[in-house]
Amino acid sequence: MRCFNERTIEFLNELRLNNNRVWFLENKNRFKKEVEIPFNTFTTDLIIELKPYIPNSNVVAKDCIFRIYRDVRFGMDKTPCKNHVSAMISPGGRKNKTTPGIYVEISGQAMRVLSGCYVLSTGEIEKVRGHIFNNLEKFDSLIKAPGFASTFGHIRGKSRAVFPAYIVML
Repeated sequence: MRCFNERTIEFLNELRLNNNRVWFLENKNRFKKEVEIPFNTFTTDLIIELKPYIPNSNVVAKDCIFRIYRDVRFGMDKTPCKNHVSAMISPGGRKNKTTPGIYVEISGQAMRVLSGCYVLSTGEIEKVRGHIFNNLEKFDSLIKAPGFASTFGHIRGKSRAVFPAYIVML
């Protein structure tokens, strides 16, 4: 079984410094060998390990892994590739933005592991708000617990909250 190693991290760091189409095409075989295949294996193993915690999940790695190529049509960043590999492990894989799951991102500098939903429907938001309203004491004790704000940030109401990810430095 292929695992991540220092060559994976070296490639992702080099990609960050040489993020152009010519360089990537010259190094595409290296990308497949050192990054794509190991990440596919890692994601497959992670899906198996998370199966007991993510009910109704019958996805395979291909359903979960995001493309390395960036869609430059609408974004400000016009570099052709992302500087990381990532996957969303949830019942619907990377295309399911409303079901809770585990997001994993590996770059040359860090590994991020996040959990939750990327987007909630109006009905789902109302359910969350209703649950909080019916459990205000518990919610208040959670957000006032030591370390909550330094770990998750502050509750900001309807404004777009940006919570710091749990980051493991490589």
